[in-house]
Amino acid sequence: MWFYKFIFSKKKVISEQADIGLAFDGDGDRMIMIDHLGNIVCGDKIIYIIAKYFKNIGILKGGVVFTYMSNKGLIFSLKKLNIPFKISKVGDRCILKKLQKNKWNLGAESSGHIILLDKSFCSDGIISSLEIISIMIINKLSLHSLSSEVNLFPQVILNFSCEKYFMFIKHKKYKYIINKSKKLLGNDGRIIIRKSGTEPIFRILIESKFINIVQTLSKKISNFINGLNM
Repeated sequence: MWFYKFIFSKKKVISEQADIGLAFDGDGDRMIMIDHLGNIVCGDKIIYIIAKYFKNIGILKGGVVFTYMSNKGLIFSLKKLNIPFKISKVGDRCILKKLQKNKWNLGAESSGHIILLDKSFCSDGIISSLEIISIMIINKLSLHSLSSEVNLFPQVILNFSCEKYFMFIKHKKYKYIINKSKKLLGNDGRIIIRKSGTEPIFRILIESKFINIVQTLSKKISNFINGLNM
């Protein structure tokens, strides 16, 4: 449902020539935005926009918390603003715990969980949406302009069934493929393998400064895993 709501919102924004589009998941705790050009504005860009605004008006407490799944481009962008950050495990509960421990007030996941601790103890898509819209109005800037300051690294997330994944990790070429991928990515990229917390699947995240490396590795890994016979 999340995927279809997003596609619908993107097409609707363009066809209606709207300023902004909002896409929520089933229970409304996650939110992703679409700018007037139809570009995705993910949780990493949303948290950057809010963090910068909060810092400028003096209400950012400490810094920002996000998970290790967030894009490295977000880290570089926050460093340019001298905004501290801490990285947590995946899950909005993990973010909340770290926020409370450090007495900070802003955290997020790239998937769209945004926690504004001064307003809510859990992520809320409506509250997050209203915050961004308010920032747009106050600064008289489009969502596209606000989010364009963040240069995220090219990234691909591959999804595989648990059966396929277990076949992959038991395969004799598993370590060779992963080690070769890490070597190719170097310090400018990363590969992360994790089980989904909401679906019976495993995800492989591939990220690099260089899009050709991401495309090459994602294609090779995907073809190899999909080619395994169950």
